[in-house]
Order: sequence, then C-alpha cells, then structure tokens
Amino acid sequence: MGTGGGAKLIQDSAGRTIAVYVDSSGRIGLAYANGDPTFGFSVPVKSATPVSSYARPAAVLVSLTSLRIIVVGGSASGVITDVPVTVLRDGSNNITGFTFGAATVLDSSGTTDYPSAVFAHNGDILVSWAYKTSTTSQIRSLKWDQVTGWTNFAGTSTPDVAIVDNTSTGWMIPSIIERPDNNNVYVLANRLSGPPQTLAYNKAAWNGSAWAWDGQNLNYETNASSGIEDPVTMAWDSTRSLVVVAYGITGTTSYGVFTLNSADVKTHLDTPSLAVTERDWGTIAVSATGDYYIFLMNVNSDQGSGTVGYVKHPSGGSWGSYTIIDSATDNQGLSVRQTGSGSTLDLLYCEGTSAPAKVKFARLSA
Repeated sequence: MGTGGGAKLIQDSAGRTIAVYVDSSGRIGLAYANGDPTFGFSVPVKSATPVSSYARPAAVLVSLTSLRIIVVGGSASGVITDVPVTVLRDGSNNITGFTFGAATVLDSSGTTDYPSAVFAHNGDILVSWAYKTSTTSQIRSLKWDQVTGWTNFAGTSTPDVAIVDNTSTGWMIPSIIERPDNNNVYVLANRLSGPPQTLAYNKAAWNGSAWAWDGQNLNYETNASSGIEDPVTMAWDSTRSLVVVAYGITGTTSYGVFTLNSADVKTHLDTPSLAVTERDWGTIAVSATGDYYIFLMNVNSDQGSGTVGYVKHPSGGSWGSYTIIDSATDNQGLSVRQTGSGSTLDLLYCEGTSAPAKVKFARLSA
C-alpha cells in the first residue's frame, strides 16, 4: 500500500468510494462505500487466489462500470498484469458488487515490479513499471484504449522504455501523472537503493493526437532518499495549474517539494525538518482550495511503522508542524485518494505489519 504511483482509493463521479488492496494470501480485495466512507465499507470482494501472489495494485476507474487494476504477479512472479473488473450497480448508481474478468499479462519478462497507472484525458490508461536485470534498470510504459487495447505510445506492441540506467542497476520505482492543461505526461522515479540518491525523469509531450517521450534525466533531483518507503508522489494543483511533487530528502526528516508549470519550470518549496523520528511513506495531496498536504508516518526505523499524520502548506503560507491522525504505532504504508473535487482529503492505510492486519480509512476535512 505504500507504493506512491498507483491509486488504491478512488471516488467515482457518482460519489461512491472504492478501496483496493492485496490481502495476505495474495488476492486482490475490493470494498465500496455508497455513502460517507467514515461510516464503513462493504464486505470485501476478492479475486481468485492467483498462481503467484498479486502485489502493489494500481487501480484506474475507466467508467462507472469498468475498473482496471494493474498489478504485479498473477500467472507467474515478476510479471505485470492487467485485471479488468466490472463494477455492478443498481439504478441509483450505488455499487452492489464486483466481477473479476480474465487477466492479461502486459510484461512477461519475470523481472518487473512497481506498476503505476493513470487515466488520461482521452479515455486511455497510461501505465509505467520497473524492469531490472543485472545490467540494466528501466522504466517501461504502455497505453490502453478501448479500440486497440494495449500498445506503446507509437501504437505497436513493444513497451516504451521511458527511462533507462545501465550504470546504477538497482530498482527504480515510478510514478506517472498527466497534467490536464496541456495533457503532457510526466514519469518520475526514485531508487530502491542508493547511492546514487537521485530522481529520474522523463516527459511525454502531447501533440494533439498522441504522446511521444522526450529525453530522460537520470539526475533530476540529486538528494532523494532511496527505498520503497520513500516514494516520489505527484498531485495536480487545479487552482494554479501546477503539478506538485514530493520526495524524501536523504539523511533528513524533510521532504523535497517542487511544482512544475506548463513550461516545465521547477519551483521548490521544501519542508523544514519535521519533528519526527523517521519520516516514511509520504504522499502529497492538494485540496480544492490549493492547500498542500503531505500525509506520512512517524516511524520507529527506516521502512518501519508508526503514527499517521500530515503536514500542511496553506495556500500563500508556509509548512506547519506534524499533526497526528492515528496515534497507533504499528501503521505502515498509505495511499491518498486519487480523484474527487470536494473539500475533503481521504486516505487508506494499513494498521499492522503482519497478518492479521487492518486496512483503515481516514478523512481530513480540508
């Protein structure tokens, strides 16, 4: 649940909320709330147990009745899989259940991980994921549309290689976003291990009918923490038309935060040192009024567990102090709601570091 590149919590256009996770037996679990999610979710509907456990789901809601989950595993380990789900609804658009469809393998190499996915302005799904061998570390990508299915950005079946590093061959963990003002796509990736503690970057420019990748930058930021607990995350600031990016700064309790305008100009507004022991699992979010939030956990050690809280940068102000939402000290990994235009921010996180554990929901009135 801690991977920052894929949504695990979605609010649809009818105001219904869907939570996505993987349970301790490797099955995909789906639960819904037709009303206020703080009053609880439905009993989860789960996929069949796969040959190889699913992990790291990235969910995209294509329509009120179509959900697709990009996930690691399924028919074999180390493969990237697309799991289609039909969302069942009544006449009032209340969700009544889910039906899992036949899965499709997108990358069968057996050396892949960390999928990230986003729903694009034209109805396509854009996906990126990590691929690694002893001689190369890559971020690959595909797109999906309802007519041709899965292709690369040029329309053929071979995945694009958006980022490649043949000198530092540890895992790169991607996050993908499309900006609504010009439909350009960014992929940013942090490292699973370091040095180097760098963020890698590439952009796919939209020409009015298709995307094409520009040139990569393997040293887009050079002070990033490495590890799955330090994901690079992105959000859209609709009040200023900015992409907002957050990542952990290595060796500190601070977050690097910067914005990208439509000309790709970068402006930093990093947090100060936070009054926490170790800051992990951070995720950036933007409220409808343009306030920035980083949800995080004050953990007991690197990749550890701890309390859930947030720091806030009010519009026109400066970063505040760490505010606790959940004081339990065994929380680990979180995901912030991908969609929704209301004045609340929702998050999904795990309480417990081994089974049995709880998947919990929290709502912050922004």
